[in-house]
Amino acid sequence: MKRMLLTRPARTIVELSGVKPGLQVLVLTDTEKYLIGEVVAGVAHEAGGNVSLMVMPAQKMQGEELPPTVAAAMKAANVVIAMVAKNMAHTTARLEATQGGTKILLMPRVTEDRLLAPPMEADFHNLRPIIEGLAKRMTEARTARLTNAAGTDIRMSLEGRRGRALTGFGNTEDIAAPPGVEASIAPLEGTAEGVVVVDGSIPGVGFMEGEFPRIEIKDGRFTSITGGPLAVSFRNLLTSFSDPNVYHVAELGVGLNPLCKLRGAPDDDEGEFGSAHVACGTNKFMGGTVLAAAHYDVVVRKATLELDGVVVLKNGEIQF
Repeated sequence: MKRMLLTRPARTIVELSGVKPGLQVLVLTDTEKYLIGEVVAGVAHEAGGNVSLMVMPAQKMQGEELPPTVAAAMKAANVVIAMVAKNMAHTTARLEATQGGTKILLMPRVTEDRLLAPPMEADFHNLRPIIEGLAKRMTEARTARLTNAAGTDIRMSLEGRRGRALTGFGNTEDIAAPPGVEASIAPLEGTAEGVVVVDGSIPGVGFMEGEFPRIEIKDGRFTSITGGPLAVSFRNLLTSFSDPNVYHVAELGVGLNPLCKLRGAPDDDEGEFGSAHVACGTNKFMGGTVLAAAHYDVVVRKATLELDGVVVLKNGEIQF
């Protein structure tokens, strides 16, 4: 029965990915997500794609480089749909496939329940111009300031960087990762200054339940993380990588899916409409220069974003 129910969101995924008759389509899955991959492959076949279903061992951590056979298959495909346990967005294999003209749709941490949840019912077509509009404004801006009522106040330079429009639609410039759609950018390294008060979540680490960790940022780096048990857990996690690059401010993003709700999961939390996320660690695969052992986001809610002094998001509401 659940297999039948999964067909509907699978059709959404296949449509968003850009599968067309005659295209070479690679559905990539792993040993933990095989059933979902199989359903998506079937729907992609019905849509006319020349479909190959590839199963790899489940990765142990986010950003772990892919086996060479998988990397080669991604480059050979026109469209890749990855239904996997871990996020492969920040990998050389993904970047090289994108640069070679492959459209890549990723759904890391995908589950059957998540596919059947409301965020996959979002109107991605109508959201697309909002996402692209904000990404364009990020590209054109030289500076950004992010604030919210909880006390977040951080400034950074965006000069020379390109905004990313993660609309959920497959493309040859960046990833698609529905349902978590966003506009984001890699700030210029060394320029972020201020404080982030995390009143949302630290996806993959924990949810805010009355505790708002405070992150001090200086010269483009997380310099202190204070607060209760969640702050301690995050601080200890970053320390465990023994890599100074994990403290670099890597990303500024705004979630733009009105059906995503905060629940402690990366794709929903970062996609919540009007939330903002600031990431630390790797940004080499999204227009920056830093390669680190990890990439973690912290989410703030009902954000206000100024670009070159112009308010484009106020208390979580778009202003254009």
